[in-house]
Amino acid sequence: MHRGFFLGQPTLPQTPNPLLSIVVTVYNEADNIPVLLERLTATLEDLACAWEIVFVDDGSSDESVKKLVDAHSADGRVCLVCLSRNFGHEAACLAGLDAARGDAVVLMDGDLQDPPELIGDFVKCWREGAEVVVAQRTTRSGDGPTKRLAAFTYYRVMSRLVPWRLPQDVGNFRLMDRRVVEAIRVSADHAPVVRALAAWTGFRQETVGFDRAHRHSGRSKYSIAKNISLAWWFLTGYTTVPLRLGWFLTTITLVAGLLLTTFSVVRALQGGAWETWAILGSIWLGVGLLSGHLAVVGEYAARTTRESIARPQYIVHSTYGISPGDRQATKGGTWQEYS
Repeated sequence: MHRGFFLGQPTLPQTPNPLLSIVVTVYNEADNIPVLLERLTATLEDLACAWEIVFVDDGSSDESVKKLVDAHSADGRVCLVCLSRNFGHEAACLAGLDAARGDAVVLMDGDLQDPPELIGDFVKCWREGAEVVVAQRTTRSGDGPTKRLAAFTYYRVMSRLVPWRLPQDVGNFRLMDRRVVEAIRVSADHAPVVRALAAWTGFRQETVGFDRAHRHSGRSKYSIAKNISLAWWFLTGYTTVPLRLGWFLTTITLVAGLLLTTFSVVRALQGGAWETWAILGSIWLGVGLLSGHLAVVGEYAARTTRESIARPQYIVHSTYGISPGDRQATKGGTWQEYS
């Protein structure tokens, strides 16, 4: 087991021509790709640095791959990693981080809700010494009231549960210095939530505000169920609060049940009626809370089992524009191309 990692000296973003990698995760975004490429290229050409765009296709079933292969043929700086199936957003992000070669890496989604024009502000903050620059959503005009309320609650609850600074109202849209990327890649976390792990590393972090727009086309791939699953995965992966809360509730329930039982017995000895409903209520309440606590323990046990199995987080089917020497798969992924 690793006790810690020494990641070397800080990257020097003041060097004349640093390499900037843009990692874009894609899942059925064929209609967005042409506009995204146009806006990304225009933004990157204005920056005083070399650049590459690494698209990660997470098992798309539309024309996304075809359009990205055509883009690579037109410009070799546009690269593509195709996963063998849909492994999920976080796994696609990890695959992109493994493939990126830049001194700094920008992580973003392909739905154009992450404005490419913000990358210039990211790079400016990076050159001034920030090692993580996150895009903070000041407004969410592209989301409905239910999703805005859920997001508001989610970030404020999570920021109080984890023992490190977790920016509120941020997603995966961010710039990370090479050292931060390496810290994420070498972590022993089998299934990382990138936004949480980036904050956990503790590197100097700055925020840049932006208005989150509507999707350019298509529908969000993050359903309510997927958002709840991500929140639960975050909660059980980065804090032990559910376990401690279970013990607290169990203790309170047992004390309350004991008091109610004692009260009922005393009443009976004094000739009063048995408080059967109170006894039954305390029993059922205790059973319910204990069952819930066991379910939480089971979730942690399941996570431990998954970590011990160490099944790859993703499998790469094919790549375009990425040479074998650039394939730096972590414990989380397997670079296996099929002919």
